[in-house]
Amino acid sequence: MGELRWLHVSDLHLRGGDRYDANRVLDALLSAVQREAEAGWRPELVFVTGDIANRGKTEEYAWATELFDGLLAAAGLSGQRERLWVVPGNHDVDRDKGEYLLRSLASNAQADQYFAPDRTHDHAGKLHAYRAWYDDYFAGIRRLEATSTCGPVDVIALPRARVGVLPIDTAWFSQGDDDHGRLWVGRRCLDGALARVEALKEHTPADLWVALMHHPLEWLHDEERGEVQRKLRASMDVLLRGHLHESEVEQVLTHAGGCIQIAAGASYQGSRWPNRALLARWDGQQLRLRPIRHVDSQSTWTLDTELFAHSPDYEGTVPLPGQRPTQPPEPAVAKDVPPRTRETLHPFPGRRRRAQRRGGFRRELVVMGTRQGPRIQWSFRTPDRPSPFRERVVDPWSTEGLTTLVDGHDFGGLGERIGELLFGRHGQEQFHEIFRSLFVTERDERPGPAVGPVRCRLLVEDDEVAGVPWRLAADRGHWLTEDGWTFELASSATPEAAIQLPNPCSIVLLAPTWGALGRRAPRVELMIRELLMGAWPGLSDDLGGHLAVARSLDELTRKVELLRPHVVLALAHHVIGGTPALRLGSAGSVDRVPLAAIAERLRGPVRALYLATLGDLPLPLRAVAGGGLPCVIGPTVPGHADDVVDVMMAWLHGLLIEALDPVEAMHELPAAGPSRRWAGMRAHTDYFSWSTAHALALPLDGLAELRVDRKDQRALFRQHLDELVRDSSRRVESIVCFGSERDLPELLSRQLEHELDERELVGTVVVRQGVPLPALGRPTEAMREDLRRMLREELDARQGEELAAAVQRMADFHDVGTDMFVMWLDWGVADEHVRAGELQAWLRMAAEDLPHLCDGHPWVRVLSTLTVRLRPERFARFEQVMAQLARVEQSHQATIKLLPQLGKVKEEDLDRYLRDRRLTRCPEALIPAAAHAIIASTGGYFDDVIALIERTERGGTWTALAGEASLGAVTAGLDLEIDFT
Repeated sequence: MGELRWLHVSDLHLRGGDRYDANRVLDALLSAVQREAEAGWRPELVFVTGDIANRGKTEEYAWATELFDGLLAAAGLSGQRERLWVVPGNHDVDRDKGEYLLRSLASNAQADQYFAPDRTHDHAGKLHAYRAWYDDYFAGIRRLEATSTCGPVDVIALPRARVGVLPIDTAWFSQGDDDHGRLWVGRRCLDGALARVEALKEHTPADLWVALMHHPLEWLHDEERGEVQRKLRASMDVLLRGHLHESEVEQVLTHAGGCIQIAAGASYQGSRWPNRALLARWDGQQLRLRPIRHVDSQSTWTLDTELFAHSPDYEGTVPLPGQRPTQPPEPAVAKDVPPRTRETLHPFPGRRRRAQRRGGFRRELVVMGTRQGPRIQWSFRTPDRPSPFRERVVDPWSTEGLTTLVDGHDFGGLGERIGELLFGRHGQEQFHEIFRSLFVTERDERPGPAVGPVRCRLLVEDDEVAGVPWRLAADRGHWLTEDGWTFELASSATPEAAIQLPNPCSIVLLAPTWGALGRRAPRVELMIRELLMGAWPGLSDDLGGHLAVARSLDELTRKVELLRPHVVLALAHHVIGGTPALRLGSAGSVDRVPLAAIAERLRGPVRALYLATLGDLPLPLRAVAGGGLPCVIGPTVPGHADDVVDVMMAWLHGLLIEALDPVEAMHELPAAGPSRRWAGMRAHTDYFSWSTAHALALPLDGLAELRVDRKDQRALFRQHLDELVRDSSRRVESIVCFGSERDLPELLSRQLEHELDERELVGTVVVRQGVPLPALGRPTEAMREDLRRMLREELDARQGEELAAAVQRMADFHDVGTDMFVMWLDWGVADEHVRAGELQAWLRMAAEDLPHLCDGHPWVRVLSTLTVRLRPERFARFEQVMAQLARVEQSHQATIKLLPQLGKVKEEDLDRYLRDRRLTRCPEALIPAAAHAIIASTGGYFDDVIALIERTERGGTWTALAGEASLGAVTAGLDLEIDFT
């Protein structure tokens, strides 16, 4: 065993255009690497895990050569390109090349055929620019595999260690924002690479094996995810990856069996976002990690104090198994367990990545806990086994856990203790034996809970044990719920009920008007009504048969008998002393009603009871669950009254809008984010399976950014396009628009395309083709030549072929027939440093070169668009420059139009958007107040307006957004107190 140091960077997103911001960050990174090298952290290897480029275009990789040579030089490895290892990411994919390819594969059998070495692999062609750059950059060192996603595999000899590297390309099937669960590595490719690994282990053994990939393993298709994970765990020591960009999820340390997985943050995603990298030192037994981040205000990189916040030096230590023995390991005893790391977890699960909840296979684990004097005996089994496969005895749980959760301290330690209470400690033989039996792995493997998603049912009679917040269980710095685990209390190891929840269903809200929750009852009623109107748009005017409100036990009894509800929501205060009970009624008459009596009234029709209650002590669910209800959900900790409401609404959203089962719906994040109340919710279930019908509502994600405002630009764009088609002498129309960074000008092309989708031009086929702008800062003629070259490349013009012939092929592909054909060339967004000469080069090419695309084809027109991102103080000067250029460059064949500047959103524009029932779930009575509240909160800035609308649609409510001030006006027009008598 030797020693090794490396640098891990990822997600660089190098792009054409203005480099000013990126240079500030990345030049500072080079200085930081050199500084760290001089301080004892000199990297011997540099690993880059994807997203080198931003759009997978050829010109973006020239910068990569410059940057990587600079990184090697900063590390003291100048000229040693063999010390650099790179894999591609989804941004290295040219999506235009994959538009008409198969989106994904359906099965391992199909994948085995597709990845056969003698087949043509069209998806690899989407990485054409990356592959060309790679083979050129590493010429004489290594080449990419032509027919495989895995490799080239090699062992590199360093002065103090030999390191094996397995690169894995997860990006072949990347195509859009919906990649999760659609990506394939191909077991055929992986098996071939691992055969090479085994051969090298025999003849050229390495001290450490490192696998590189861009995406998390969870993003692979369900069919191959488990197999790929098991094989990598058995053969690799370290897996480095990237892809996740939020600061909470960028740097994740997990332990799956024997392979440590380390995800680096994005090393460049703009100076306004977190930019990070990781330095690592391996001493033969463990990894020492030193995270660094960019500080924009000082334009420098410094030690990142967030990842290992509780470490004295802000560095982290992770034990490594080293090279695996050839014989199965001997069972470990407690004293031989290596030191553990208790990495600081984010305060609650749910931030780092969304759990694998919907679809796919989830194993089942039944855990029975019984008292044996002062200790607890756990028995582990699966539903198909009559006897336990493992038993263990542990010390009883202490109320310290609940106190910690209430006080809000040391959540990571709490999660680790809960995980240890149930499964034991990672590294102990009995811990791994539990998961070997559960996941049916080989004897020489050492699996942990992160192998796959599991439904864990806990059968315990002791109230103290039942009160533990089990869904906070963690293992070695990793929340189990983020790998798809669910935890629920249960009465039976083999329940038989198969629950089907219709959608629309019927709901009763039990909402007394007493106390802090009672004061919020009218507002909560509006919020629930709003959610139901959004989920069931066809019933918006007739919720009488689906929603009722009760204040007392007598009212609840009547409403249950008449409505036969599927779901009951109890918004009330609870008391524990003696018999657990709820306080029902109004401020003038409050009754203490035992929970058992409430459960008795609900037995039969009710599928789920959600207890949105407040009290000083945890609510024992067994007091209700014994009443024959399939599912009861209640709190472990009090929380604030507003938090109680937010968590309940998130659960209802998950159940009805997302069509989740009630336990899965507990993982839906409230609009305000995770909280102690949310983390402490628990469920008691008595069903074998649960199926929620999908809601009637259409998905609203992304509609706000397409449809809010921009009416002036939309109307003029359509008008100019219509004029272009109708004018027989005109061939080319150049359209320019401009706005500030806060106007999100990069969305304009999609907004205009959406306008054409909504209102097609009769007798006209419009095809949008993205064309990246070349790097700025070149002389006018050189810039024009670059534009011509980019155009030929994007139109796939063959060598020596006229561009008109390439356009003809595209028209034939779209089966234009007798229609007019408009080739829309979208040049994207130019940054604010674009010069007048560069604009002139673009306009002159449009006037002199683009008309030739129509040669011999009078039914062809060319639309060329460009959006410019500017600071507001440059708007007036830009308009003057464009007016001058238009007078000089346009002709009768090629005209130039400037659209109005993008600006702030006005309240009347929001009002118009909110009144379109296809676009939003905002209740009509709330529209004026909601539009006013959005403008007041955001100042009308487009980016903030869009973000606020999308947050409200996904997890909040329009009632909460509009505010308490509008409550009286809204309730005056609504009869929420439905009377069936």
